[in-house]
Amino acid sequence: MHRFTSSLLLIILLLLLAAALRIIGLTWLPAGFSTEEITDLRIALAVRDGNIASFYEVGTAAEGHEGLYPLMQGLVSGVLGDGTLNLRMMSVWGGLIGIALVYTLGRRLFGSLAGLVAAAVIAVSLYPLLLARSAIRETLLFPLAAGALLAFVNAVHLRQVIEPESPQTRSYMALGVLTAAMAYTHWTGLFFIPFIVVYFLFLRFTRQPVSRRLFTAAWFALVITIILAIPYLTFTLRSPRLSGLYTIWINHPESIGGFVNSVVNTILAVLVRGDLAIQHNFPGDPLIGILAAALLIMGFIVAIDRRRAANMAFCLLALLFGLMPAMWSRTPPDFTNMILALPALALLVGLGAQWLVENVLHYRYPMRNVSVALLFVVITAASAYLGIRTLFGSWQTHPQIGQEYNASLGYLAAWLDRNNDELTTSVCTFNLENDSLSDPQLLRLMMHRTTNRLRFSNCLTGLVITKGGATQRVAFLQPDAAAVMSPVLKDWVQNSVDVPVQGLPPTSVLQINVEQQLADTLGRLAEGRVNWSPDSSGTSEIAHLPLRMGYNLTFQGYMIVPGQQFKPGDVITLITYWRVDGIQEPDLQIFAHLARDPQQFPIQQNDILSVDATTLWNRDIFIQIIPFAPLPPDFTEGSYFVSVGAYRRDTNERFPVYDDSVPRGNRIFLDPITVTR
Repeated sequence: MHRFTSSLLLIILLLLLAAALRIIGLTWLPAGFSTEEITDLRIALAVRDGNIASFYEVGTAAEGHEGLYPLMQGLVSGVLGDGTLNLRMMSVWGGLIGIALVYTLGRRLFGSLAGLVAAAVIAVSLYPLLLARSAIRETLLFPLAAGALLAFVNAVHLRQVIEPESPQTRSYMALGVLTAAMAYTHWTGLFFIPFIVVYFLFLRFTRQPVSRRLFTAAWFALVITIILAIPYLTFTLRSPRLSGLYTIWINHPESIGGFVNSVVNTILAVLVRGDLAIQHNFPGDPLIGILAAALLIMGFIVAIDRRRAANMAFCLLALLFGLMPAMWSRTPPDFTNMILALPALALLVGLGAQWLVENVLHYRYPMRNVSVALLFVVITAASAYLGIRTLFGSWQTHPQIGQEYNASLGYLAAWLDRNNDELTTSVCTFNLENDSLSDPQLLRLMMHRTTNRLRFSNCLTGLVITKGGATQRVAFLQPDAAAVMSPVLKDWVQNSVDVPVQGLPPTSVLQINVEQQLADTLGRLAEGRVNWSPDSSGTSEIAHLPLRMGYNLTFQGYMIVPGQQFKPGDVITLITYWRVDGIQEPDLQIFAHLARDPQQFPIQQNDILSVDATTLWNRDIFIQIIPFAPLPPDFTEGSYFVSVGAYRRDTNERFPVYDDSVPRGNRIFLDPITVTR
């Protein structure tokens, strides 16, 4: 009882340490989301929108992602809300549950000390720490793998020795459910099925003292797995290239030599040189530390020496099949392909520590419990120190971190969360639209509160000015955004004040007040000439700026740069100003046409929108620069009509232009231009 109490106290303290290492700085280390996280979060958003499937297509038709993690992430984030903290909480929980399960496994298979050391390896090693700080599907695979191993141990009544007890239905049901869940989480989970088969064969052919009913009960677990896997198998038959089975096939080594090389690289990745991907590791570091590697080798030798023992064979086979996805691969070592092996690796480290204490340090002497506890605390503290120093030191400051994790978005999101004032922020980004997730979507995902005080534009050909030009902020997400900003748009941020934001370089966020400048500009634009569409009819012959359009949009005015006279080879640049009078259509698009005859098809045109229409709000002014292609050398001399308008991209429905309350066509004609040679 005393030994159990001390072990329980130590594992509680270890779980508290693990929780602290996973939660401290969770919103800023890493600051943003990696490419892997963006992929899985995009699928989770699709699940929240009601798109539930066994697999989801990612990138190309030759790549698919399993659907269980997005489903659970969609449910959890639907309750907790968005934000870097909330979207990573399921990963934190999964990591802590996995540690507890590994401890239970080690304690049952080898003893209390082995369980504690195994749990400590997972608690303080860098990759499990990074895994628990990432919103990716692999974070769910680890606790499922540990849980499936524990269910298997209970199903066959395996402790330090195997016992011939009758099978229990609930253990086999848990085994079947968790096996299917791993297949629905990640393709590497499929390797758990042959592990179960091979271990049952081991029990039979080595004549282990087990109940004969055990093998009959195994069929029950298999039936549970097959029933739950029916959607998986059906989808595989319908779209084989998206399934995990196809992923296993396309990852196979190209030759026997390639397989041998992959096996060697996998072993080296565990013990020596690790994974080079910054989102998985500090490049070049092994999967486990030096001390853990030494204990792992001891444990592996002990397990090989006692390989006919049921608990030793269980651990060795779990390691073999857990590492098989990495060994059965033509790509460089990837820690995500070794997650299935993490519990077995930790158990062997624990076995090595148990053997070391019992045979070298004479475990059985007075005050042994206190001495072993102190030894465990010292080893754990030293390992935790190394893990903390790497995580919060060399890994955090690695030059690849900012780019891989979209850190500028993360730092801006954290600052906006803390800075709850009434100012709007116009965010300049080159990623307004993306097949994965755009910067506007990502920034809203990273923030822990909703706000209508964000606007987005690319600042190359578009800029949003809010609230009549009153005090507001402009934020640049790319380091070179301010430098490459269009000169026309750069004029609006000339007289600005730098706003320091932690994590971002100086002048990334500027505060401006252009109220008078905007009023003067719009006043001059109101004097410009525009004409109604010639195919419209109404009471007024002359159009006066500004002109109200449909869907809460007003055309404020324009400028043509460099003037009204052009020659072949010149670029005509149209600068347009638009006022927002209410919520905009999300598929808003602006068009500009250049035509010799207003009734004929345009010679040149440009359909463009360089702002995010979904964030536009009442009283916003957005500037849209519309460049035409250079005039070709053989461009005909003469006078040309320039027209502009707006339409809905999804339906091609043009916005009407109003003369008071009377529609006057769906485009506005500007001053004509002249082309000469």
